[in-house]
Amino acid sequence: MNKASEPPAGADGLLPIRITELADLSTTEMAALRGLADRFATHARHAIIRQEGEMPPGLFFLLEGWAVSSVTLADGSRQLLKLHVPGDLMGAPSLPLSRAAETLIALTDVSVAQVSLEALGEIFVQHPRLGALFFLSAQEERVLLMDRLTGMGRLDARHRIAWLFVHLHERLRLVASGMGAAFDLPLTQEQLGDLLGLTAVHVNRTLRSLDAEGYLKRERGHIEILRYDDLKRLAALPPRTVRRNLSWLPPSRPSRPGR
Repeated sequence: MNKASEPPAGADGLLPIRITELADLSTTEMAALRGLADRFATHARHAIIRQEGEMPPGLFFLLEGWAVSSVTLADGSRQLLKLHVPGDLMGAPSLPLSRAAETLIALTDVSVAQVSLEALGEIFVQHPRLGALFFLSAQEERVLLMDRLTGMGRLDARHRIAWLFVHLHERLRLVASGMGAAFDLPLTQEQLGDLLGLTAVHVNRTLRSLDAEGYLKRERGHIEILRYDDLKRLAALPPRTVRRNLSWLPPSRPSRPGR
C-alpha cells in the first residue's frame, strides 16, 4: 500500500456516486460524504486491499480501478463474490461482525479511500437523510444478489453472461458520463465463471457464441456491446429502475455554525 496525503484527482466526484444515484444532495450532505474519508491509498494489481479476518472490519470507497470481494474456503480456494467499479463502497457487509468476512482484492491498479467508521456513525446522527440513503444503497445490493441467485438457479450461461455485461455497463455509465457501448473488462474467463457459477470452458464457448451472433465484440479484455437492447432482452431478468428523492426520506438538515 502506498499512502497518499491528498485524494487523487476526481475523488470528490466519485466518493458519493452510489448515493447520488438515489437522491439530489445538498451542499452540506456532499461535504459530509467527502469528510468520511480519512486515508487514501493505492494498491497494485492483485494486491490485497483488506484481508478477511481483519479486526475491526474497515470500509472503503473505490476511487479508481476495479476490485473484487472474495471468501477463502477450507481447501484454500477462493470464491469471487462481487465486482467493484469506481464509486463503489466496499466492505460494508462485514460492518456488523467482529472480523472481516470477505477479502478485497485489486483486479487492476486501484486508488481507495478508507472511511472513518466514527464519521460514518456521525452521519446517522447529524444527517439522517444520508443515513437513510446508505440504507437504501444496501437494499440495492440485496436486489443485485437476488438477481444473481435467480440467474444461477434458473438461467443458462447465455442469459447469465448477458445479464452481467448489461449490469456492468449500467454501473460504469454512472461514473463515466457520455460513455459509449464499450468498456474494459479486467477479468479472466475463469474469474467470470467463478462469479456466475460456470466453468471456464462454458464461459469461453458462450462468449464465442455471443460474438458470432453479433451481440458483442471482444478483443483482449475489451468488450463492445453491439446489440444492447437485444442483449438486455437476452438477460431475461426484470429491469430495475431506481426511484430518486423518495418522499418519505427525512429532510436535509442545514449546516450548523462551526461545522
